Amino acid sequence: MKEFFHKIKGLYLKLKIKQVSYERASIRPSHDWHILLVSATCLLFIFAGISLYFYKQIDSGNFFTVEDESIEKQVKIDDILLKKTIDEISDRETNRSNIRQNKNIPPDPSI
Repeated sequence: MKEFFHKIKGLYLKLKIKQVSYERASIRPSHDWHILLVSATCLLFIFAGISLYFYKQIDSGNFFTVEDESIEKQVKIDDILLKKTIDEISDRETNRSNIRQNKNIPPDPSI
């Protein structure tokens, strides 16, 4: 009978809620918060260093360099294509104004 009571008492002690749940060896909130704080501080300093490096490079003009060759090249405009595009735009505008005045819906909705 004593063995039975000891088994019940042992089972009760296993099921009993402990007062502080983080007293176990694997859970240490102060240690975890310390790691989190140190990690965040290190990342902050690393990102600040990278930002300072980029700022200095951009400020000195070394980061974004433009070659002079690309600026000196002349842009050639195709006059025929430009005139065709301007004519199409003006045709669309006249069609729109005709539609607004006559209140007719064209068969082609792209006009």
